Amino acid sequence: QFPFHFWLPHAMQAPTPVSAYLHSATMVKAGIFLMARLYPALAGTEQWFYMVSFTGMATLLIGAYVAMFKHDLKGLLAHSTVSHLGLITLLFGMGTELAAVAAVFHVINHATFKASLFMAAGIIDHETGTRDMRRINGLWRYMPHTATLAMVAASSMAGVPLLNGFLSKEMFFAESLQLNLPGIWAWLPPIVATLAGIFAVAYSARFIHDVFFNGKPVNLPIYPPHEPPRYMKIPVEILVFACIMVGMFPAVSVGPLLYAAAHATLGGEVPDYQLAVIHGFNLPLIMSFAAFFGGLIMYSQRQKFFDFHARFKEIDEKAVFEAIVLRIVDLANAFTARLENGSLQRYAMLLVVSVLAVAAMPLLDLGIFIGETGLSPVDWPTAIAAGVLIICALLTAAVHRQRFYALVVLSVVGLIVALAFARFSAPDLAMTQLSVEVVTIVLLMLALYYMPGWTPVETPLKRRFRDIAIAGIAGIGMTLVTLAMLTHPFSSISDF
Repeated sequence: QFPFHFWLPHAMQAPTPVSAYLHSATMVKAGIFLMARLYPALAGTEQWFYMVSFTGMATLLIGAYVAMFKHDLKGLLAHSTVSHLGLITLLFGMGTELAAVAAVFHVINHATFKASLFMAAGIIDHETGTRDMRRINGLWRYMPHTATLAMVAASSMAGVPLLNGFLSKEMFFAESLQLNLPGIWAWLPPIVATLAGIFAVAYSARFIHDVFFNGKPVNLPIYPPHEPPRYMKIPVEILVFACIMVGMFPAVSVGPLLYAAAHATLGGEVPDYQLAVIHGFNLPLIMSFAAFFGGLIMYSQRQKFFDFHARFKEIDEKAVFEAIVLRIVDLANAFTARLENGSLQRYAMLLVVSVLAVAAMPLLDLGIFIGETGLSPVDWPTAIAAGVLIICALLTAAVHRQRFYALVVLSVVGLIVALAFARFSAPDLAMTQLSVEVVTIVLLMLALYYMPGWTPVETPLKRRFRDIAIAGIAGIGMTLVTLAMLTHPFSSISDF
């Protein structure tokens, strides 16, 4: 979907049967299929409606507009596919059950007429040596059988009555009128639907007229063109026959399949709907007539539209996307370079500040940290150990430039912590702490042997005050959290 629709027109290098398979039935429908499967869980909210329906609306119009001006047969069909996928997305975005049924129906119809059109385009390319619509004119007199099949499929794409594309388009028009949007916005979906219908008729008429009529061929690589071998036309004949059968006898030909797919999509009861060729003279039928005759008028005045389109510079969406990706990568690299400057002190500061920022809001919501139970009295050995721990921690910070002394004092901190574990009946933690402490200090002593005995760079006074403030806030915060844990009622997890 827009703005990530550009990959599809670029994926034109496959052989035509593969293009027909990928561009009508499978690969481009994978996201549609996923959206249909998740429809019961995600649909029905305002976010779903606005995000999905307006994305589909933009894709529907942009794909239809661009398809009108493409000279490559496959390019025209690819952009029309983008437009029809936008139509299906818009239907799913509407959030009503009948719109979801119409979306599933159009998935089936689009697969048949678009696959047949891609196969016909492959036949034309095979027999003429080119897909340029400015050169492959007047093929009706050379390939009448292929021309008839392609014209029926293109008419289905345009939504001509008695063909399958007409039925799902009528359901689309009807659902666009059912949206209860406020004020003038209620007119937007029907207007967009009719405008997209006009473009669909215009590019379908261009496909039919420019390829099969419109004078004589111009400098074809293979001349004169002729009908392909019999077996190349059989797939197209089967698909076109399906277009006609669904268009004329929808209830019999596609009714059970559509019901099964709609039931799976909705995840429950399927609403009542009628598969009829004509539902009477109503507003959706008037919209169909407006789209049909408006598209023919647009195609008859196509030179004015081509002149208008020529005023604007062609935009290569792929190049724009890749430029945006490169720009994002450059910004990420610049941000990383600013963040990672090789200073371990800076990394520690950012880590502590991040923890403070994340923890501050929930902790402030808790109110006063000290609970109602109060603190139990502390005996004198524990108080002495706590005092030694505090003094050694302060000394570590004070003498950290003299690395050997800082390491000795730091090892005392670790030893006191191990003794505290043993004092409060956690011998396993005490043993672990002691083992880790010994190994760590020995390794750090070994590292100091190969390093200077002091820190050579003097820290600016401003940065020192910054570090003291951050460390103080972090320490006070941790103290308050500990006090909260110690002074609130405690229940052991063993009771649970």
